[in-house]
Amino acid sequence: MKLLFGVTLAVFSLLNFGHAAGPAVLVKHNDQYHGFMQLPRISEVLTRVNSQAQLYWPAARLYKTDDEAVAELEQQRQALLQRLEQLQLVYTEDDDTEFVQSAKSLAVQVKSWTLAKQLLLVLDPERVRTKAQLNPRLWAGFYSLQVQARPETVSVTGLAKNSELPLLEGAEAADYADLLQFHSGASSSFIYILPAQQKPLLAQIGLWNKKRQDVPAGAVLFVPFEQRLLPAEFENLNQQIVELLQHRVVL
Repeated sequence: MKLLFGVTLAVFSLLNFGHAAGPAVLVKHNDQYHGFMQLPRISEVLTRVNSQAQLYWPAARLYKTDDEAVAELEQQRQALLQRLEQLQLVYTEDDDTEFVQSAKSLAVQVKSWTLAKQLLLVLDPERVRTKAQLNPRLWAGFYSLQVQARPETVSVTGLAKNSELPLLEGAEAADYADLLQFHSGASSSFIYILPAQQKPLLAQIGLWNKKRQDVPAGAVLFVPFEQRLLPAEFENLNQQIVELLQHRVVL
């Protein structure tokens, strides 16, 4: 991460344009940097990259990548990894070896996540251009804008052996769940959907509680622990994971 910000600072100086100070905002997109000397509105940032063809804005994500923002997330990651380690000890004491492996698998995933603070802002160029309330100014600092062509897969994490699934047209969460291979202790009744630019959704997928919930292109699916299988002191673990997962950089 230090190397990343070292490169960013180098680019920052290259974009100085002769001013005493560098750009107030620097946005990275597709390995290109866009500098703004004044605090830009969202519409100005989107306009800079919207000339490229086939960008699918409903799946776009904007992250703040400053050291301070990332450091806070790293603290959350370490706290979560500590809880997963404690959960492994509880399952070990109960001789639940399969559950131990599930907790270990999830810890490995959490360690691998690239983290940056996702800003839950509307990133549709037309909407932000025409609605002032959707077009705030960005704070000073470093950002990463992730927007590509329409995704053809759905990312999967949590207690599933799959890491992705093909995007299914017109499908709901339960349809995706039918394609998953689960680790021991996974919920068969609920799955989290993390759409771009939105807060997580908890979808009902069980035989007893099934309710239609669409999965938009670019969303991440998280398979949580079955709540009743978690010890009482870990009752909020799924929520803790989702809160951090919201800030995983989706590449």
